[in-house]
Amino acid sequence: MHRGAGIFLPIFSLPSNYGIGDFGEFSYRFIDIISENGFKLWQILPLNPIAYENYNSPYLSSSLFAGNYLFISLEFLIKEKLIDEKDINLPSFKENEVDYEKVYDFKQKILDISYENFLKFKEKEEFYKFSYENSYWLSDFSLFNVLKRYFKKNWNEWPEKLKKRDEETLKEFERIFKKEIEKEKFIQYIFYKEFSALKRYANEKNIKIIGDIPIYPSYDSSDVWVNQDIFKLDENKNPIYVAGVPPDYFSEKGQLWGNPVYDWEKLKEKEFCYWIKRIEHSLKFYDYLRLDHFRGFVAYYEIPYGKEDATEGKWVNAFPYEFFNKIYEKFGKINIIAEDLGYITPDVIEVMERFDIPGMRVFLFGFCDKNPNNPHLPHNYKKHIFAYTSTHDTNTLRGWIENEIDEESKDFLLNYINKKQDVEEIIFEIIRILFGSVANVVIIPLQDILFLGEEARINRPGKKEGNWKFRINFSLFEEFKKRIKELKKFLEIYGRL
Repeated sequence: MHRGAGIFLPIFSLPSNYGIGDFGEFSYRFIDIISENGFKLWQILPLNPIAYENYNSPYLSSSLFAGNYLFISLEFLIKEKLIDEKDINLPSFKENEVDYEKVYDFKQKILDISYENFLKFKEKEEFYKFSYENSYWLSDFSLFNVLKRYFKKNWNEWPEKLKKRDEETLKEFERIFKKEIEKEKFIQYIFYKEFSALKRYANEKNIKIIGDIPIYPSYDSSDVWVNQDIFKLDENKNPIYVAGVPPDYFSEKGQLWGNPVYDWEKLKEKEFCYWIKRIEHSLKFYDYLRLDHFRGFVAYYEIPYGKEDATEGKWVNAFPYEFFNKIYEKFGKINIIAEDLGYITPDVIEVMERFDIPGMRVFLFGFCDKNPNNPHLPHNYKKHIFAYTSTHDTNTLRGWIENEIDEESKDFLLNYINKKQDVEEIIFEIIRILFGSVANVVIIPLQDILFLGEEARINRPGKKEGNWKFRINFSLFEEFKKRIKELKKFLEIYGRL
């Protein structure tokens, strides 16, 4: 892990004309800008499918292998002659946030047209090759999506033979819905073709992509439907326990995520095959894998199904040494980052040290207790970490300074950075301090570079609605181009170029 710096920006937060950031023009322009100014990394959020009924959370996905079709670029579809410009009936989208309801409908109509045009193509070898190479997840996911639309119910409410994946019944439904299934495969083919091109471009520009790997799928997912035996489900296939975390900095009642938890005994018995496939799949698309909720690989928090919050749960041990030994035995030394925020126990630290896995430090966490030994304060950093000003689960720096920090902590902050000027000068100084720290890698969310406030926050843990919407408009993108040039001198001074 070399000394360097990166920018955190989810794909959906990029500007575009189509209601949501995508793999189009502005993703390439973003890569150009950060590369020209000496940054080496681009961190994104999970790219998996999302659902309106799951509040558009990328951590409640119907598949941890498939991609989110909302990110497909219309510019690419035009270039590939899959649509014509006249096919685009553009709704009126909001400029500063994703209007998911409109975007779902708009993109689906465009992809319907694309698929009908694709059927007229003579050459489909590339598509068939993709379908074959990804059949280990693509076939089940495509059938799952079609059946979801057909039955309009969760998979555990489907007819018994489908629920239990009777082989003959599956084949019968594959025959009945052959065209619809092929269309699902086509959408995933386009998604991965576009993202693979973007990844190649980033790497050519010496930008490496940090992918975010959710620990759990949604209950109503192809992952759980296909792998029922590795999750803690009862005889009716309902979850016995669901995932979350106990009360912490983010929420006084903890976080009730609702995902089903793994049966780690079964995972171990199967030599962690499901996770081996996931890691192998992710390594095709990301240069670094940020393992979400890293503590869950050491011990996971399970909450009895049906509880209203996360206060009644318990920690259960997993098999971290066996798991990571198997991962490194299979893939060698891969670039893993541990999302080790919150209360971390000594056993988690032992696992990270044993496998040489860097963790995260977040500047604003350093001021929650006025303790000079707080590990999130830059003078306590170690080299082998990824340091952040803020994250997608916290407020922005400006939002934190203006709305959250108490007076005593604010005095500590101002003394720490030796500044008593306005909020923008404070933020600029915080960024400078992080770049000057010993941390090998510093990641700055784009919102902090632009000095944006609470309105630009991405997620509020414990709150289901109103998240995952933040976008920058075209004028803010131009402002970002100016601001990032001011940061290049710090990369130079502190040896991060």
